[in-house]
Amino acid sequence: MATIIRVPGADFSAVPHAFIPPVADGLEAWHYLGGSLDASVKNLAPGKAAATVVGTPTVASTHLVLSGSAHLQTAVPDAGDCTLIAVARMPPGFAWVTNFAFMLSATQAPNNGPQIYFQKGLAGDPAEKGTIYGWGAFNNGGTAQTVQRNIYPVADLTQWALCVARVQGGVGVRVANRTTAQDGATASALARYPYPAQTYRIGANASTGEPIHVAFAGIYSRALSLTEETAVYAAVKSYMQRRRAITI
Repeated sequence: MATIIRVPGADFSAVPHAFIPPVADGLEAWHYLGGSLDASVKNLAPGKAAATVVGTPTVASTHLVLSGSAHLQTAVPDAGDCTLIAVARMPPGFAWVTNFAFMLSATQAPNNGPQIYFQKGLAGDPAEKGTIYGWGAFNNGGTAQTVQRNIYPVADLTQWALCVARVQGGVGVRVANRTTAQDGATASALARYPYPAQTYRIGANASTGEPIHVAFAGIYSRALSLTEETAVYAAVKSYMQRRRAITI
């Protein structure tokens, strides 16, 4: 025998009781940003710590506006291989000043930890055109060596895109724009050079960066397979369309 409680007109989808990630192994952070700072700092990765607010990010209903002086600080260390995932865009009508806009970064000078960011395009390009960069530090005989990969050109940085950077020892850095189906990889036989004392920031590195709109940020402590990455993309794409009216 069961008791069924009906609440006419109620919609409980806005207050889920549990989150089941599409890929759980290695998940360190899963943040849907926007609506409020309280909701944005909440880490949906099971058992993982919430982020903290640095400065005064601007809160929009669908995203946060983040910069070098206004970002979220996570408790996730740069411990080795990783996959960084973000839904981001540049503000409509933006103009480059520092030429960088960070989605996710573990870089704190003088070290070069994993990061993914937008960068200004080539000389003579329209302002909205640019590059998606991913990079990380690798161990070259005991010395940190930067390995990086980019996707260029991005036709319009003011359009929402799901961006991925996978940093893997012995393989290198792979960057993907899943929204436009752009993908690329670079080879490296070097081991990863982690900096566990550094923790990832959402929307910034140690320097000042351009304001950027970030609607989602996810961090895995390993390199996801393409199949796993596709599963994450499908889940985030569905949420963004259903709850934020954002098409990626």
